[in-house]
Amino acid sequence: KNLDSKSIKAYNSDLNLFCCWLVKKGEKRFNVSLLNAYFDFLKISNRKIATIKRKRIVIHSFFQFVLGPNFIPQKYSFPAERRLPKTLSIEEVKHLMCTAEEYAISDDNSSRILSLRDNALIELIFSLGLRISEASNIQMKDINLTHQSILIRGKRKKERMLFISSREVILKVERWLDKRDLLNPRTNHLFLNRFGEKL
Repeated sequence: KNLDSKSIKAYNSDLNLFCCWLVKKGEKRFNVSLLNAYFDFLKISNRKIATIKRKRIVIHSFFQFVLGPNFIPQKYSFPAERRLPKTLSIEEVKHLMCTAEEYAISDDNSSRILSLRDNALIELIFSLGLRISEASNIQMKDINLTHQSILIRGKRKKERMLFISSREVILKVERWLDKRDLLNPRTNHLFLNRFGEKL
C-alpha cells in the first residue's frame, strides 16, 4: 500500500496491542464480536476517538488481508469528536521569521548559511502549505526554479506538482541554493542539516 515506515511501525504496534489483549482475555478463537469488546475496552481506557478509529481500521484491514473480501466488519458507533486544526498565530509566524533572520547577521559563517536555509524552508512551508515531512523530503531534482515548480511527495508516496507564485520565495530558495554546497552535501535532498545530511 506504499505506507510510510512510521505508519507501518504504528500499525504493527496496534496489532500487537490487540493480540496482547486477546491473550489476557484467554481467547483462543477469534470472532467478530470480540472486536466490539476490544473497542469498548479502548473507550474505557480513555483513548482518543481518532486513535480508536485508526486501530479499528488497522485491525479490519489485517483481517481482510488474511481472510479476503468475505470478511465484513460490523459497524461500530463512535461519539462525535470535533477536532480543530492547529495553526500558528500571526505573532508566532512573525517570531519564527524574525528568529531565522537574526542568524543572517551572525559573525559565524555557518549560522549565516543555516539562516538562508531556514528562511527558504519557512517561506516554502507557508507559501505552499506543506507538511514538515513533505518539505524535508524535497530533493534537488524535484525543484525547477525556471518553471517555478516543485514536485511534492506526500503520504503513501502520492505526488503533486505545486507552483511557487511569489518572487520573494523564489529569491530566498535561490539564496539558499547558492550556499548549499558549502555544507558538503551527502544527500540530494534540498534542505540539509549542518553536517550535509537530510534535514
